[in-house]
Amino acid sequence: MKMFKSLAMGCLAGAALSFTGTAHAASTYQLKVLEAGSSAQYGVFAEAAYQLAKLDGSAKHYTVNSVAKIHDARSTSIADEGGNIWVVWSETTGNVWAYISVDSTVGVRAFEALAILSFPTPAPAAGNALPVWDDASADTVLPALVTTLLHAGPRITAANTDIRPEDALFATKRSLAALNTTDYSGLGYAGTVAGIGTPIKSGVSGSTSTATPVLFALGGTDPIKSSQTAPTPITLPIGAAPIVFIANKSNTATGHLGNASVANVAVKTTNKALTLFGGDECDASVVGGAASVPVTVLLREPLSGTMNTTEFTDFRFRTTTSGGTTSQEKGVNPAVAGNNGLNKACTTVGGVAGTRIRAIGTGQVVSQVNTVADSIGYAFFSYEALNTKTGGNAVNVKYLTLDGVDPIQATYSTGAIPVCGTSTTFSCPNASPKSTFPNLRNGTYRSWSTYRVITDSTDQANVQAIVNKAETVADTVLPDFVPFTPQCGTTSAKDDPGLGIYRAHFSLTGITTTPTDGPLGSNVTCTIGGTRTLKTYALGGTTEAGGDVGGAVVYFNPASGVQPSVTTNNYTNQYEGQSSTLPQLP
Repeated sequence: MKMFKSLAMGCLAGAALSFTGTAHAASTYQLKVLEAGSSAQYGVFAEAAYQLAKLDGSAKHYTVNSVAKIHDARSTSIADEGGNIWVVWSETTGNVWAYISVDSTVGVRAFEALAILSFPTPAPAAGNALPVWDDASADTVLPALVTTLLHAGPRITAANTDIRPEDALFATKRSLAALNTTDYSGLGYAGTVAGIGTPIKSGVSGSTSTATPVLFALGGTDPIKSSQTAPTPITLPIGAAPIVFIANKSNTATGHLGNASVANVAVKTTNKALTLFGGDECDASVVGGAASVPVTVLLREPLSGTMNTTEFTDFRFRTTTSGGTTSQEKGVNPAVAGNNGLNKACTTVGGVAGTRIRAIGTGQVVSQVNTVADSIGYAFFSYEALNTKTGGNAVNVKYLTLDGVDPIQATYSTGAIPVCGTSTTFSCPNASPKSTFPNLRNGTYRSWSTYRVITDSTDQANVQAIVNKAETVADTVLPDFVPFTPQCGTTSAKDDPGLGIYRAHFSLTGITTTPTDGPLGSNVTCTIGGTRTLKTYALGGTTEAGGDVGGAVVYFNPASGVQPSVTTNNYTNQYEGQSSTLPQLP
């Protein structure tokens, strides 16, 4: 891949640029936050930035797809990572917020590696590529000084991630490790330069999308550039969202995935999900259809937060009574033709094979499931990612239950994806905030993760401000996730208690950390509609640390502020197979 010219590191995110302009334009512009990472959080944080800009006055926005890149300058062997970008600014104060959408692990790596934004010259025309703005406004042209600010190569100051930073580092190390076909603790994507892997390629026909595993440090000496020190990461929780299994619904004939008989993916008792996504049997009978119908299965890249959440809550799920040392990566050898990018036939069963295909990014998964009959995949739920409006990317998509539990609503009906907002915007005022994702909130839906933003002490205040606003956005106009922090409503009946479950943290082989669950959060005092206190959980300990993707689920009752008694089982850690006694839901 052609590398971008290394940009000067001296012009960082806090820099301001002066301008003598019209009476309506700011005289200086300064970058408040430059985020990189999760596509699942991309839309909510855009609207959060827009609301912050409107508080400043005269808010504007700009979006464009597939032109911005993240440049990791530690080695010329590290390829740039491309993604979509939004930019929001206030013409009154000159404050600027921006976000490049890649995947969770690439975002964490970008922050820890002191990576910078590479933005094309000249700036592309605005694309109106993200209709999440609450006022349905259109993109505007970037002011000259905002463009100059982006061209200066500002450093990534925050990473939005669907998984803990330790889990992201573990995903990187697992991808780079030699292929282990016994327990898939190594996936075989090592490259010719130590710490820099071979690109994981999309298997979608005509796609050139890739994601590359590259080592990084969570603070301390960088493993690739020893003269560089990685920032000490501070983790800010945002909320939680479910993974949803999605299928193409266009063929409704008996036995096909679009038929009403296909409504559930099984994991806990008989892991049919693993049978399908691991390539052992890719026909519709695995999910309630006919054995004669071949299925196209879409897998995410192993660096993805979406992939790792699904991998360790569903495909590698295990307790003392059920196995699970295998993986959705079963049978994938990057060194073999057709395996990178992955596009290969599944095991033939009864004369039917089916196909597994690697997709890079949520957008590619949804696009493929939407267009390919009898296809199935998975994604973090958001209204923007699964757009069923006319002309949307998911008009031919339905969602499935997992072990009979609905991921989005209280009870399952047809699998129709809920619609949010109008034809021009995803803004949808939430009349009952506490009702969103009821089965995630009560702990019965198993496949979910806590969203987080990673930053450092220098940028923490600015990042915390947009995190706070994103939680409010999720509670009021774009309910893509359950907010972590309790949210005050106009009356006590409209208060949102926030996230009342968490996953127990654990240690990871090769990553030095002492697992600690908290403290996480503090009580919230509401004054509108009467004075009252909303309680959040405090788990003890000091700084949150350790992995938690796939960790045991623990329920906390925000109403009482007391963690109830839970059963304890000899729970086997999803990653390592190391046994520990951790609490789980009864």
